[in-house]
Amino acid sequence: MMPTAPQIVIVGSGHNGLVAASYLARAGAKVLVLEARGPIGGCCVTEELFPGFQVSTCSYVCHLLQDKVIDELELERHGFSVYPVDPGRMQPLSGDNALRIWHDEERTAEEIRRLAAPDADGYLRWVQFWRRACGILAPYFLTEPPSLAELAAKVAGTPDETVFERMLSGNMKDLVEEHFRSADMRAAFIDAHDAGDTSAPGNILP
Repeated sequence: MMPTAPQIVIVGSGHNGLVAASYLARAGAKVLVLEARGPIGGCCVTEELFPGFQVSTCSYVCHLLQDKVIDELELERHGFSVYPVDPGRMQPLSGDNALRIWHDEERTAEEIRRLAAPDADGYLRWVQFWRRACGILAPYFLTEPPSLAELAAKVAGTPDETVFERMLSGNMKDLVEEHFRSADMRAAFIDAHDAGDTSAPGNILP
């Protein structure tokens, strides 16, 4: 008996492909996932790089995996678990110093105060800027994304309007220099925010 031909073929078994395949299969579609490599998972794969040590070879954060997806696909029942690391990041600085960035922003501010006192308050303002920026975009993570014009209309006349305008027209270098004075702190917080640059070097949108 010939196998039933798939209705949908997904090339690549990365996390996006696997999530899409799972939802399509749950909806009744016959799905075939193709993968050239041995392990599946794409950027989320865990591999043994050194004998006895299993590590994530690509993904270094898990913040974009939505609770809704975890719950609906019952990932925890299939073995998914997250172990929060605190501090979440350690940044080597000049000399023998290092900055630990904790989940608790006040604790991080105290750490910065020890290393570069004037930048502690700047860090708290930095956190507030990104909290507001995320608040503008986060509601659309699992929906059809609005146009820039629709987003602009939504924040028009609110305190978030200036944040949104800064996200579109500002650059990361200026934003970092506005919040931090020391070269060490500027280096620590500019990090990889330009990884998803949409138009020009230094654009604030990640």
